[in-house]
Amino acid sequence: MAKAIQRQLTFRERQVVELIGQGLRGRAIAEKLGMAYFTLRKHRLNILRKLGLTTAAQLSAAAAAMQRATSEPNPDFRRAGAA
Repeated sequence: MAKAIQRQLTFRERQVVELIGQGLRGRAIAEKLGMAYFTLRKHRLNILRKLGLTTAAQLSAAAAAMQRATSEPNPDFRRAGAA
């Protein structure tokens, strides 16, 4: 994930973006991160706002592009033990 984007997003938001980039859907992400589905939806809305995006499709495309841009997983995500 680009460093400029990392600075804009919280740790949890970065985790959500990484999982979206891996192709996971909403409920699967919520379950994997141990949060309520509606909490995940709020995180996604915050991510959209911070990145200047308007649709879930744009977020998915951006997350996939960020995932491809990094050849290794986000070290913060692995450190959190949510692998």
